[in-house]
Amino acid sequence: MSDRVSQRDIRPQAVKFVASQYYDPKENTINFKDDNGVSAFKIELNNGTITFGTNVKFNASITKGVSPYSFVPEIQMFLLGGGSSGGGTGSYYTDQATYQNLNASKFQINPSEYPGCSFYLECNMRAGAVGDPARTVYVDLYDVAAAATVTDSEISTTEQDSSPGAGGIPRIRGTTNFRGNMTSGSRDYIVRYKSSDAGAFVDIFSAKIIIDFT
Repeated sequence: MSDRVSQRDIRPQAVKFVASQYYDPKENTINFKDDNGVSAFKIELNNGTITFGTNVKFNASITKGVSPYSFVPEIQMFLLGGGSSGGGTGSYYTDQATYQNLNASKFQINPSEYPGCSFYLECNMRAGAVGDPARTVYVDLYDVAAAATVTDSEISTTEQDSSPGAGGIPRIRGTTNFRGNMTSGSRDYIVRYKSSDAGAFVDIFSAKIIIDFT
């Protein structure tokens, strides 16, 4: 006697879903179930959430290259900050006209892990106090292994500020994407800064890498 074959033992070569077949008007959900009637995943239309059952397995992996643009347009990677325990306006300062290393900013990044993104430097910095002779403060990103500035990473300003209040320190963001000028692979970088005129002090209060996903 041959074994009985039930309908559930017959598998189609292709499966097509019609969402309306799984719609539950009482709960206002679309509930996809397995052969045992256990929910695989449920779409809750009232709040737009999807709930996966414990029997669901993911064979694909989400890589670092997946853009989170659906959630945020950019990520700010904090590299350096001056300050004091009282929340004051401490800063790094120099009067040198050649680039000075800000070794505390050292970090590692692989630009290839951010495909399609744009990289910019952003700093809170000032070119001296109000009333000082005019000068310019420069900041760049330095590739330690290559011993070279990352092309197009340099930003600068002539803005001055004597007594920074809440939000009073000039915030300068680059406008040229330099990610394509970085070497693929994980490498060390630091931030550097300088004054346009020897003997004329400039300040940097913070530095960030802006990773723009738009």
